[in-house]
Amino acid sequence: MRIDLHCHTKKTKQGDAETRNVSVDKFVETLSKNEVQFVAITNHNEFDKNQYEQFRDEALKKEIHVWPGIELDVNVDGEKGHMLVICNPNNYCKFSEELNSLINNVEPDKVIIDIKDLVSKIENLDVLIIAHHSFKDHGFSDKSIEKIKEEISNKKPLMFEPSSLKTVGIMYANGINGFIGSDVSDWERYPVNKIPTLKMDIKDYNTFILLIKKDPNTINTFINQKAENTISIRPFSSEGDSEELNLKIYNDVNIIFGGKGTGKSKIIESLCEHYNSKFGTSSVKYYPAQTKESDYNKLVKRKIKKEYFDILKISDCKADFKKLKVWQNTNITSMQAFYKGHHAKNASSNFKKFGFRTATFSDMLSSANYDLLSHKFNKITEAIDNILEQNVDKYLTESEFDTLNTLLNKIRNDAYSKLKDEWINYKALELEKYTIYIMKEIATAKTGNASIPSSVGFSEFCTNIFEINKCAKRIYDSFNSSKAQKKEYIGSIADKGNIFLMMDVYINPYEQTGVEYQNDKPNVSSLKVMYDTIKNIYENTFKTDVSEYISKFNKECANNCSSLMDCFGIKTYTSIINDNENDKLVPYSPSSGEKSMLLLHNVLIDSDKSVYILDEPELSVGHKYINDIIVPRLKELAKLDKIIIVSTHDANIAVRTLPLMTIYREYKKTYIGNLFIDELVEIKNNDKVKWTEKSMTYLEGGDFAFKERGNSYGI
Repeated sequence: MRIDLHCHTKKTKQGDAETRNVSVDKFVETLSKNEVQFVAITNHNEFDKNQYEQFRDEALKKEIHVWPGIELDVNVDGEKGHMLVICNPNNYCKFSEELNSLINNVEPDKVIIDIKDLVSKIENLDVLIIAHHSFKDHGFSDKSIEKIKEEISNKKPLMFEPSSLKTVGIMYANGINGFIGSDVSDWERYPVNKIPTLKMDIKDYNTFILLIKKDPNTINTFINQKAENTISIRPFSSEGDSEELNLKIYNDVNIIFGGKGTGKSKIIESLCEHYNSKFGTSSVKYYPAQTKESDYNKLVKRKIKKEYFDILKISDCKADFKKLKVWQNTNITSMQAFYKGHHAKNASSNFKKFGFRTATFSDMLSSANYDLLSHKFNKITEAIDNILEQNVDKYLTESEFDTLNTLLNKIRNDAYSKLKDEWINYKALELEKYTIYIMKEIATAKTGNASIPSSVGFSEFCTNIFEINKCAKRIYDSFNSSKAQKKEYIGSIADKGNIFLMMDVYINPYEQTGVEYQNDKPNVSSLKVMYDTIKNIYENTFKTDVSEYISKFNKECANNCSSLMDCFGIKTYTSIINDNENDKLVPYSPSSGEKSMLLLHNVLIDSDKSVYILDEPELSVGHKYINDIIVPRLKELAKLDKIIIVSTHDANIAVRTLPLMTIYREYKKTYIGNLFIDELVEIKNNDKVKWTEKSMTYLEGGDFAFKERGNSYGI
């Protein structure tokens, strides 16, 4: 949920923009659109009780909670700055009275409230104070901030507002409670990007204050709402330490940090082994601390898949290759055989009367129709199964689904019936032919006299030749299919655009450069021989004796190839979208650092896994990539209740992801805790350390480094 504690609804001071004036409808509409559920109205030096009541009541209809507040000009030992005062909505009437007494009808442009007077007025009120920090306009200096802490921090919850969300993270790492609001000046351009998202859902003002105060019970209540499991690992058994580490891991972000050489990688490896065993490797995404060129090559190199046939819109021709391997030529019956059958010498009258002696075949024998119907039936069955696998019942009523099932079964059954009828016809002809042939053989063997041939054999000869020509043509045409291209998104690179893996798929082995074939498939030379042989079979079927080309195929090619699946060549390269050229794909070779970014992106982009384990993902990637890509994506995965475990030295990852569990590692010591309570507890002896102190040392590089960066940035 989003919360906005610095929101203006009207122009009160001369320097305020007219665009701060907003109607109640626009107010509610804008907040609802931007998913803001809690908001404090904090106009300059004025609390409009009537407006507050109106806005509160209308906003509540959209489940938006409005809190009473004000932005005061405050004097702290001679330094003037801005300070937000936000009150428990149950006390808004009393809040209004005290403010009226404090301001005493002074015009908003002239209001200056002394810090001591402010403290005295809010003493009996349930309020939250948010003072502008020196990082923000009208902010207080470090000296004044110390004075404010002295006057307020022991009496009321106190926070400080910088100019950006990024600075809030830096402040928190340095032990300063920071919070930022929209400070909206134009309701047509509501700055939702500045508004923080609360990790933990709150129900009311009281709960929020408890969170601000880091109340352990409140925080643990929120944390325990998340799914978690305690796992036992032995990460240091190879070093002679067989003691178990019992770690509570949440379905959320879990951070591991600490000094180098303290065993963080060992813990990561053990956790990876645990979850691979529990969920299977297919459900676990792992990103190693050091990526290699080979890791990137594995990403871009795709194995040949059946889907490529769909891209090329061709068949695998498996049946055609099989027919080529078993094909045998048939001979036309000679005239002499007919002559011998009609002029059988010394033939008995019984033999001459034997019916099978003169029997002929009733039709040409060919499996072509059966093969075609069989292919159609398989396709229909596959299509029906694919439809039903999509859980279409979710989109249909029970009656509609029953009707669909009935129609699909009718299609399947009708297709099967036609296939069965063709099979019966084919087998009947085959049996007829076989019976006639056997009976004639028996008669000849018994009498020594030749029977009349069953057929001239010309139809069988032609059928055989035509079938092998069709087989060769289908393979040859597939070989000559145009190049197919597949585009797959593999990641984004800041300031450059979206990167795509391009896969050019080839069948024809000629005139292709840079095409890769798998090691267990035919090489290019073998494929060229196969191509030429298939071409000769196709082109010379009706010109000469084709059997010699078939023999060459069986001798030189058949053992290397059983389908076109074995003949694919793939050329891979990466391209980038060039927005200046109408989304034209421009070849692009990522640098080594960019390859690491793409590898990390591919780990995080997949939302189907159960566990994501990252070992120092900040290595080889820039801070912008961390802020713009890594951190937001880890937050998205956390919302999906994924288990995310990250070992890191980067403060942005460790803080901005708002991890529910932090594992801090020292030499032979393991601490667990979280940043919300600001406490880490050693799992063996219960020794406690501050989360902020350890984060300053191991995430920010120490107090000196932190302050040095602040000075460099002018903070």
